[in-house]
This record gives sequence, C-alpha cells and structure tokens, in this order.
Amino acid sequence: MSGKFYIVGVGPGDKELVTIKALKTASEADVIALTVCDPDLEEISAFEKGEKNEFQTSVLSNSAPFEVVNVNQPISQKEFLLAAIPFVKDEKILEKLYHGFSKRIIDLLKNEKNVALLVKGDPTVYANEFLIFEKIKSEGFECEIISGVPIFCSAASCAKTSLAIGDEQVRIYGDCAELDHSLYLPGTKVFLKIGKNIPRLKAASRMKKVVVVEDCGLPSEHTYENMEELPAHVSYASIAIVK
Repeated sequence: MSGKFYIVGVGPGDKELVTIKALKTASEADVIALTVCDPDLEEISAFEKGEKNEFQTSVLSNSAPFEVVNVNQPISQKEFLLAAIPFVKDEKILEKLYHGFSKRIIDLLKNEKNVALLVKGDPTVYANEFLIFEKIKSEGFECEIISGVPIFCSAASCAKTSLAIGDEQVRIYGDCAELDHSLYLPGTKVFLKIGKNIPRLKAASRMKKVVVVEDCGLPSEHTYENMEELPAHVSYASIAIVK
C-alpha cells in the first residue's frame, strides 16, 4: 500500500486566508514538501536529516506557504522534503527540477508516507508545482488537490472591486506580453507580475479604470487606485486589475 500525495493551496499569503481543509491536511501529513528559492543544497540535506536550527529560521521563515500554515497549525517539527528551485523562466530547466523532486516524493509514497506539498495561492492557477502533481498522478499514486484562495481574487478584495458581474468576461494574464493589445478587449483584465511593466501600463491605460495591488496578502500590501500616485517601480508580483 502506498501513501497519498496532496498538493495544498494555502492562499495569497494572508495568514487568515488559508482554509481549514488545508490546515487539516498539512497537520495530518507525514511529510511536508516545499519548493524554496535556491538555498545551499548542503544546508537542505542537513535540514532534512534533522539539523533544523539556523537553516529553519533562514529558509522556512522566508517561505510564505510554510508561515501561513505554521502560524495556524504548528508543523515545524514534522519531516520535510525541500527542493531548491532557482528563479528562472526556462521551462526545460523547471521541468527537469520538478521531475527530480517528483521522484523524491514518489520514494516517500512508496514507503507509505502521506506527503503534502504546500503552494501559494491555488494549485490550479499558475502554479509551476502542478507539474509535480501531474507526474505523480501519471505514475498511478492516489492524489488530491486542496484548493486555496487565488491571489487575483484576494487582490480584487483589496481593491474593493468585482472581477465580474452577470455575464462579464474575465481575462487572466500570467505575464504582460499582451498588455498593450489586451487592454482594449471586453471585460475585466487581470495582469499578474505587473511590477516591471508599470510605465507600459500607465501609457496604455489612460482611458481605463486601473487598480494595482502590491504585495497582496503580505504585511506590506498596498493598493493604488490613482495612476498618478502609482510609482514607476513596484514589487515584481504586483497585480493590476483593469476594467
């Protein structure tokens, strides 16, 4: 008999926007899996062997999915499996890294351990970790998706606006490649990771209603409703809602 794999959405980062089901799943799992931003591989190995001191503070405290769960349902003493994922967009590199992480999770599942992979937002919306879910599912293991609050829904709440009413359309863009063209399409447009494209947004959207939410779900969260007050540079993961 094999263990079960869960991919668990923990919401946008606000510690109060994580579901009861996500907390319960993490609490009951034998192993917590996390992707972390490219720390030293030797430190990861030491951490997974139980040496949790300073590395736990420096890495896990910078992991939003871990922090969101741990503050509600302490999990720091659980067994962890970590993958160092560099901040790159190359799909081939990411696929190779996630494939390797999948194999490590599968080894745990074969040893009858239930594994919960924590991810920010919702696992089905622009989550690269979904590659892991697809790989493990294709190998025949029992898998489950635990939904989380999508970050663009949280951003709409921060902006005190609706994404759609009645039969209005909503278009979600994972980057800003089509920013100039898509602004003129009907419905609401949501641009994720708008941070480096604020000048383009300002230039192209003078006749539109635009709200930008910076650091949605984090203590540094800030909403800009007036484009004239919007600085030229905001955090990379900022979200623009255009109506």
